Amino acid sequence: MRPRHAAAILALAAAQAGCGGVTRYTPVAAAPSEIVLRDDNGLELWAGGGRMAEAHRYKGLAPFVGCVPAARDHARAAERNGTAGMVLTYTGAGFAAAGLAGLGGLAFQDKDDTAMIAFFSAGIGAEVVGLVLVAIARKLKLDAMGHAVDSANFYNDAVGSAGGSCARR
Repeated sequence: MRPRHAAAILALAAAQAGCGGVTRYTPVAAAPSEIVLRDDNGLELWAGGGRMAEAHRYKGLAPFVGCVPAARDHARAAERNGTAGMVLTYTGAGFAAAGLAGLGGLAFQDKDDTAMIAFFSAGIGAEVVGLVLVAIARKLKLDAMGHAVDSANFYNDAVGSAGGSCARR
């Protein structure tokens, strides 16, 4: 790799760290049980002045929107995908950490080449598995966010923005 290519990659990586944002503004004209989306290092769903669900698991969303079938289905999908994404994230991180054991092959340098290659290969394999699991987890978390937003929109269109709610009276 040429030095200028490496410099460009480093500059782009540094610039990416600044991308994204935080939204903490709460609309003034929201109905009491209308779901409002906020981003405070992860999507949050607020209703009635309090946080009702948050990324990545979105627990509490399905019961809140339960009287609107389309919203309930999306909320369940958000909970399911978010939970699976979290499990895969931790599993992938575990594989990545276990992959560091492959460096144990250095102990066999100049002593047993077969053992050294076995350690390195196992470590690289574990790192690749961890990376794949984390990539799948990222997709599941993004799908969960999309389902959560869809759920909030279906609920607000049917009930929330009109001042109603799914809560039993």
